[in-house]
Amino acid sequence: MVYKTGTSNFEAFTVSFLVKTLKKLQKTQSEITIALSGGSTPMPILKKLSQQDLQWNKLHFYMVDERCVPLESKQSNYGTIKAIFFNHISSNSYSMIKTGLSIDESILKYELDVKKKVEYKKGFPSFDLILLGLGEDGHTASLFPNTSALTEEHKIVVKNFVPQLNEERITLTYPVILNAKKIVVMFKGSKKTQIFEETQTPQGTNLPIQKIVDQRKDTNWIIQTP
Repeated sequence: MVYKTGTSNFEAFTVSFLVKTLKKLQKTQSEITIALSGGSTPMPILKKLSQQDLQWNKLHFYMVDERCVPLESKQSNYGTIKAIFFNHISSNSYSMIKTGLSIDESILKYELDVKKKVEYKKGFPSFDLILLGLGEDGHTASLFPNTSALTEEHKIVVKNFVPQLNEERITLTYPVILNAKKIVVMFKGSKKTQIFEETQTPQGTNLPIQKIVDQRKDTNWIIQTP
């Protein structure tokens, strides 16, 4: 489903959509698992979401991806989300990718955290909800064009060196993302909108986001149009 909003109501619409989704889940489930993405787009949305009346104790949060930087860094997805969102809700169940360890140790620790609470289906974790963004190069999560993580078919979490940024990332893999019960992709800007429109054509694209388009037709796309 594609939802297009104007500049003035993008955040309000997205928050309302997420609240309705979560309240519906809370009626039937005692535990709800949610994977969050970093980036500039979701931050004001998460800030507004933290002010909503939800049963926060039922919600268990995880990270879609992380930069290999200290928690105190402004580049840390977890650190940023913690300051804007986690510090303002009554849930104390959120799992971070601990970048203070070696990358391999961070991945192992995070995999164990995921396995503790996230239901498995078809051999992979199945989050109740995954929130994704879209980059101007067509990446989502830390699945960037021409990187090794794009071909990973067996692991839950991997390290992914991104040559164009000259940095290492840690990210959930396609098998996990595509296995989520509900996927929401939210983005804004004319370039990202153009990329999305190209993914809808018969020839499609060779960009990472195309796999979400092709394999999860039930994805919810929330787009702020110019």
